[in-house]
Amino acid sequence: MEDKIEFRDLDINNENKIWWADYVKMGKIHAYGGDALIERCLKNDDWADPYKERKSDKIWWLDDLSRRGPIFFSFDLFMVYNIWSDYPWSLTPEQKAIFDKENPFWVDYFKERQNVSKEDYFKDE
Repeated sequence: MEDKIEFRDLDINNENKIWWADYVKMGKIHAYGGDALIERCLKNDDWADPYKERKSDKIWWLDDLSRRGPIFFSFDLFMVYNIWSDYPWSLTPEQKAIFDKENPFWVDYFKERQNVSKEDYFKDE
C-alpha cells in the first residue's frame, strides 16, 4: 500500500510547506454550491491538513477538528464537497467515477442514493 500524502507535503503556489488552515484563511477555498456548513467551517482555524489515503488517489479528505459529523472532500483543494449533502448528486460523471473507484465503502453506504434524485431522496426529511 502506498503512503498517505498530506497537504503540507505539496508546494502550492510556491508557498512551500504551507499549512491548510493558513491556506483556508487566504480565501482560496470554496464550498460547492455555497454549502452553508462548509462556509462556516472554512471560517475557523481548526483544520487538520488534508490528506489522501494513497498517493495515487485523486480525492483529498478534509477534517474540521472543531466539530464531529461533517465529512468533506475535494478533488482539487479549491472546491470542497460535503459527503452527506453532495454525494453523488453534485459530482460530475467523471468525479463520481473517481470517487466510487477510490471509496467502495461510501459507494456501498450510499447505495440507496445511486438512482434517485436529491429532491426525492430528501423529500421525507
